[in-house]
Amino acid sequence: MISGSMVIHYVDDMDQALTFYRNAIGLTITTESPGWSTLKVTDTELALHTRPEDESEVSTAEIAHPFDTFATTLVLTVDDMGLVNDPSGNGFQVNQYVG
Repeated sequence: MISGSMVIHYVDDMDQALTFYRNAIGLTITTESPGWSTLKVTDTELALHTRPEDESEVSTAEIAHPFDTFATTLVLTVDDMGLVNDPSGNGFQVNQYVG
């Protein structure tokens, strides 16, 4: 059973991204830090994660998970955890909130 969802965008500058999504789009910041922040979008959260400055951290695997390539990622909160690719190769995460 899915109990929550979020979309992760990888950003270059957290302060600029938060300012944009708060002021221009009107979202409410729910958590804030230099590397990970979240904003409320109806029943879904928009999570902002900073990209690494060091390009060597980016995966070069032939079939890489989006977390390794810093692609926009859908995350579904469930009772268990896992990384999944759909039949078209779009990766997403299912995770359990332990917070």
